[in-house]
Amino acid sequence: MAKRVEKVLYEALNFRAANPDETLEMVAKMSEQKVEDLKGEDLKGEAVHIKVLSADDQIKMWEDGTIKTWLTNMGDFFVKGGKVQESELLDPAEYFQGDLLKEAAK
Repeated sequence: MAKRVEKVLYEALNFRAANPDETLEMVAKMSEQKVEDLKGEDLKGEAVHIKVLSADDQIKMWEDGTIKTWLTNMGDFFVKGGKVQESELLDPAEYFQGDLLKEAAK
């Protein structure tokens, strides 16, 4: 089951990265909203600061340690902010399954 989910996720991540406008239209349709409402200034303002990573980008960044570093730093940030205890943190490899995403690419 996890392999099938990862395969769909792999394809969806790549589609979203390659087709941002079409993705927005699909989200509008599925959520029964008007596209023009989703393209408001708030959303456009946020979008310029976000780079959507394709599944292939995520695989590369997992392999080179970038994603693990990001997730570890985020965990450290929440510990320092008193939101979680250090003992509650999981190793990123326990919840980000780069190998499953890589397998889905085949």
